[in-house]
Amino acid sequence: MEKKEIVWIDWAKFICMLLVYWDHVMLYGYNSAPFIIPFRPFFVNAFFFISGYLIFLKQLSPNYIKLDTRAFLKSGFCEHGMIMNIIFKIAIPTIIFAAFDFIPACLVKGEEISIRAFIFDTLIEGGNWFTCALTVSELILFVLLMTRIKNILFYVFIGLMLAIFGVFLQKINYTILGNEHLPWFYKSGIIACAFLSLGGFYRVYEMIFDKFKGLFPVIFLLIAINVDLDCEPMSTWAGINLRGFIISVISIFALIDLCKQLPKFKFIQYISRHTIGFYFLSAAIPFLCIRICDLYIPLGPISFLIQFTLSFALAWLIVFLLEKYLPFIFDLRVLKSKK
Repeated sequence: MEKKEIVWIDWAKFICMLLVYWDHVMLYGYNSAPFIIPFRPFFVNAFFFISGYLIFLKQLSPNYIKLDTRAFLKSGFCEHGMIMNIIFKIAIPTIIFAAFDFIPACLVKGEEISIRAFIFDTLIEGGNWFTCALTVSELILFVLLMTRIKNILFYVFIGLMLAIFGVFLQKINYTILGNEHLPWFYKSGIIACAFLSLGGFYRVYEMIFDKFKGLFPVIFLLIAINVDLDCEPMSTWAGINLRGFIISVISIFALIDLCKQLPKFKFIQYISRHTIGFYFLSAAIPFLCIRICDLYIPLGPISFLIQFTLSFALAWLIVFLLEKYLPFIFDLRVLKSKK
């Protein structure tokens, strides 16, 4: 069971990362109908869903569920506890990559390059919206887990209530210091709590969901045929409504059904283990590849596929080299383990 679960998660993360790169190449270079993916933002929500699945897989296991609040809090701050993983595997890499991106991004956007702007963009606003939102949502989930309530429905209910509150903040354009994303894209993180909790719900009732194998892909196709999906707001960042939320959840379940039929591959596992690295590069690399290809290849389907393939291949090469020579970029605890 555990082995199969890891395989489908590997495939789901791989497919979603491919779709992220496809989407970014489209956004930066095309934005025309032949290249638009139906259900566009659902694959980002799938990452939140999988994160919730994995967190609850551990936190609802016999070794953790028996901990009282004090013991749970202590476990979160041990070397590889939940809080330490959030800090070292998500938050600090987010700051590091935001620092790397700062000057190139300012040059491209024509914005001010200063110490003040650098501190604001990297430490306060946070840079990459997805990893910022993931940090916020996992921290919120840790606080909820401190209640030591075992019933997953409690987390689903609170997650949905938080998502409604996050959508409300987006709708009224609530800002802090005039910035709607400050700090760390917290509104998106609040909304993402719904997907994290649903990931836990799926984990608890997975055997029941498996009895309906094949149902969600059929529903997915029926929706795709009858709904103008590109107009459906289902993004935790740009906006989501009830209909978009339901479609996004159905899309995730359909993706899981597909991934559970696929075999194990080492390459897929590698991508899955390094999705954060690929995500950090998913803006700069496609942007660079598009600008280079535009100089030599006419705009069209062939150039799109070349740019997409080149973007993903180049990202893989950079992640591979970083992991080999600078692995601490993805987790500073590596430095301690090497001593």
